[in-house]
Amino acid sequence: MSTALDLSLCTAACNKFKNHSPRCLDSHRTRHFGATLEWSTLRTEFASNLLLLLFLLASPRAQAMPGSFSRSGVGVKGDELQTWAYLLLQDRLSTAGAFTICDNDFSDQGYTIRSASPGFCDLFEYNAMESVGHRCCSFYGLFAVSKCIRNVKKNAVDMTLEDIQQGIRFAHDYVAKECRATKGTWDTPSSRLGYAVVAARKKSGAVFVCEIVISNRTEPRTGWQYTVILHRDISDKVPLGQFLQAARPGGGFEELTQKCKSNMHERLTALGIDTRSSVLYFQEKVREMWTDKLKEPQWKQKRSCSTSTMYRSWEADL
Repeated sequence: MSTALDLSLCTAACNKFKNHSPRCLDSHRTRHFGATLEWSTLRTEFASNLLLLLFLLASPRAQAMPGSFSRSGVGVKGDELQTWAYLLLQDRLSTAGAFTICDNDFSDQGYTIRSASPGFCDLFEYNAMESVGHRCCSFYGLFAVSKCIRNVKKNAVDMTLEDIQQGIRFAHDYVAKECRATKGTWDTPSSRLGYAVVAARKKSGAVFVCEIVISNRTEPRTGWQYTVILHRDISDKVPLGQFLQAARPGGGFEELTQKCKSNMHERLTALGIDTRSSVLYFQEKVREMWTDKLKEPQWKQKRSCSTSTMYRSWEADL
């Protein structure tokens, strides 16, 4: 298929969505606080054209097109995303990014998960309802992996159970340090993304090495401080045994982490999403979550007086 034809078909598909705003899709999706957009409720024509758009933009030729969405941020209208762009980002960020959106309430057990993408659910084998409301360290780090330590022993036959536990704790403490280092950069994208490599556990009990990328932001209209975490299984590059051998003082864990981190920018670039569009996607997603939560009277009553004016003024725009 020629580049011109690719562009023509992309344009035709985009025109199907450009006149819709995310707020016009309420009748096509189930909206629950922390739940992701439900594809099954989209109209057949809308979904089929979206799939065409995803196919074309995912193709190598479309990726290389001058002015393509992934390179130029087309689909951004003012400070909002057009609906087709929102859905495209939903697909790419979810599957390739496997993200969670969390409160900014870091503790030794991590952040509280408020939204879990389908990619995250697939990676950890939990559905969204099983994930939302739990601390992220229920899925990776010391508290998660200590529940199946004997499964880990199968991948580290040369290590004692005590050595394995110490290695998992060492890596857990490194993650905590990274989370604290990114805390406080609210008004702009984090000047220092948090990055760590950690042992993680699937629902089945399988343990794998997980890369996490942490970014802190503030949604400008609501003032909600939130954290976005991307996850990826890197066991094919860092086997669990190698990870545990390095996770000790003098074991080369810092060097291992930096080596993995050096490939992070290539990975994020490979998603084919420009920075501004991805930020706008998360801002729109967070506003949806906030809006849904504001509709719960009991939650309103729990808000502190210091924030009551802020959310009342924003609620007036709904």
